[in-house]
Amino acid sequence: MVPGRRAGHRAARRHHDHARRADRGTPVHPAHQEGHQGHVRRRHPLAAHRARDHLLHPRAEARPPQYVDPVQFSDYATEYPRLDGTRLLLAVDAGRGTPAEIKARDLRGKLAVIRRTDGVPVSTQANAAAAAGAAMVAVYSDRPGPDATTGGNGVKLAVPTVRLTHEEGMELVQRARHLPVLIVAKGIVASPYVYDLYLREKGRVPDKLTYKVKSKSLARIETGYHSQLSDDVTVNEARFVFEPWDTSSISTNHPMAKTPRTRTEYVTPDPEVVWTSSAITPERAYNNLWPHPDTPRLSLSSPEFRAYKAGERVSRTAFKQPLLPGFNPRNPTRREGDQLFLSPQGFVDAQGNFGDAYTSDFEHGLKTDFRLYQGDELLWQTNYLPSGSGTLPAEKGTYRITYDVANEAEWAKLAVRTRGEWTFGSAHAAEPTVVPLLLASFDAPVDLKNRAGARKLGLTLRHQEGAERSAIKDVSLEVSYDDGATWKSARLRAKGEGRYETSLTQSRSGFVSLRLRASDVKGNAVAHEVIRAYALR
Repeated sequence: MVPGRRAGHRAARRHHDHARRADRGTPVHPAHQEGHQGHVRRRHPLAAHRARDHLLHPRAEARPPQYVDPVQFSDYATEYPRLDGTRLLLAVDAGRGTPAEIKARDLRGKLAVIRRTDGVPVSTQANAAAAAGAAMVAVYSDRPGPDATTGGNGVKLAVPTVRLTHEEGMELVQRARHLPVLIVAKGIVASPYVYDLYLREKGRVPDKLTYKVKSKSLARIETGYHSQLSDDVTVNEARFVFEPWDTSSISTNHPMAKTPRTRTEYVTPDPEVVWTSSAITPERAYNNLWPHPDTPRLSLSSPEFRAYKAGERVSRTAFKQPLLPGFNPRNPTRREGDQLFLSPQGFVDAQGNFGDAYTSDFEHGLKTDFRLYQGDELLWQTNYLPSGSGTLPAEKGTYRITYDVANEAEWAKLAVRTRGEWTFGSAHAAEPTVVPLLLASFDAPVDLKNRAGARKLGLTLRHQEGAERSAIKDVSLEVSYDDGATWKSARLRAKGEGRYETSLTQSRSGFVSLRLRASDVKGNAVAHEVIRAYALR
């Protein structure tokens, strides 16, 4: 029987949620590494203005202080106060932030500059200044150089709080004691671009690792991050890089604020280096300091593993509707001898990004049901993660997979109930053989909030990559505007190579639900039903 399993225990899993791993998939043929090679990988924070502020004092000297560590004062990026935009603030020396010093200063709407004190948490100093009206706090080290310690955690900050070196702080307070010091504070919460740089050196590592990178020498990816009708959602995104011999890659889940939006993402071009990416919505916690309601998430991985060329421009999307159950293209459903290997995915979006699904152990989560039949006989069933392998009879038989997913999360407005059904023939395979599953995807004219203003709808039918292909025999599509209570047939126009197009009847508002059936000349078939596939506007 195929193993049904949860993707790890939640309490143990949260500790590792800030990091994420990507695998090339199955099968893998790693290349042999020749010679010596070094590299530097960096998600460039200055260019992207990620978690940074810029402070300019009257001499117009840019100082890029770092925020005090968000992990110590929040579980989510949305809980951590950041400066967004530009503010002109008067710097005030607030001493060590003691109650007496705070009371003696007028901090209303100002930048409180506070000296770090051993034994006193940064949160105590910063929040005392915030309670007195400070708009922002800069904490500087009590000893030469920087000081990243926070003196404790578990208390949320009330205003944006950055840290300075001892030297920077002393210079600022000394000036403030003689003349008013105005600070231009600039912060960008939702940068319109980000740089993922992977800088390699072959043969030997040079003595000086100084690089000057220009945007036009990089590849440019325009990624549209969609939402489920929401105006302001924080998601996670990560990008992974692979050398020829790598079978896995580890990256960081970076919070990305204010989606839905399109962001420009630059990556290093190199014919020997391939990239892939992932995205999660809503944002996943990076710590567990406070209790939060349980909620399921869409955690989608890109199907692409590819290198880029200098100057290349690419457009892609994440979380574009409709979401359908499907299969992992990196680990295709296949027969090896009498073993059937499969990795069904509860969610596949319109770009082909895919993610697993399994029944939640809390209310308002996911409810899933995976089944495999031979004829009318039920062979396998699970509401856990339906990934693994099992033994089938050697003789040729007709099999049917059904996969039902219900998303009852409070944030879920689209694809609230989906069903996928695949019929295929299979027999003993002397060599690994990809099963010719018939797959479907839709191309709806939706905006970044997954709302469509046009009536056109595209459909593509194809077989699993690597499988034997057969001509499409029959295809039908039905549409519902009342969440599946009633259905109307849609007339499909064949466009060639498995592509079809239809124009839906006009509906003023609400949601479009879809029901599809298709088969090929060899009896392989697919059926989908998705309630609230996308919205109308």
